[in-house]
Amino acid sequence: MTAIEGRYARRAFTLIELLIVMVILAILAGIVIISVGGVIARGYANAYDADREQVERALADYMTRDAPTAGEPALQEPGEAPLVAGVDIFGDGLLPGKSYYTIAICPLLTHSHPKGMLQHVPNTAEAKNCAIHPTGANNISGIYDCSGECQGHYRWLCTSGGDVASVCVGADCKFNNRSGYMSGIYP
Repeated sequence: MTAIEGRYARRAFTLIELLIVMVILAILAGIVIISVGGVIARGYANAYDADREQVERALADYMTRDAPTAGEPALQEPGEAPLVAGVDIFGDGLLPGKSYYTIAICPLLTHSHPKGMLQHVPNTAEAKNCAIHPTGANNISGIYDCSGECQGHYRWLCTSGGDVASVCVGADCKFNNRSGYMSGIYP
């Protein structure tokens, strides 16, 4: 070997060096995966909070509206919440001393009522929020039928005074009938 060949000859990596680099890359990949998982979980929680705020505002608007004018559907009296009749009433499990009733989502939509607040059914709304029942608010003449649009895991509830809560229902929920967002369950 000449002096020039020795000077420019390539040196190969040893197996130990390659393994060290692979371990460092695996550690960095693990950190990235954990970070992304936290971002996704926070995103789900924020989306749930946004749905809750929309339902609260829509319910407050609905309960404080004026009496229906000509051409508007005959909804409940002002001050009354739109409820799904014949659907479970959750009691003391949420807040002691208060009874919660299932909110009828369809009357809160702008499709149903020009002054409605919701542009669409919240992603989190569970099927019973959109259930059609002969005496429930979702079945009022002139109300948009949103019964096929509730596909989520959360049943939105309210007290007669308009306090809003939700419970996670279904096989995916770790604790049924527990108020609020459940980590990882969205919609």
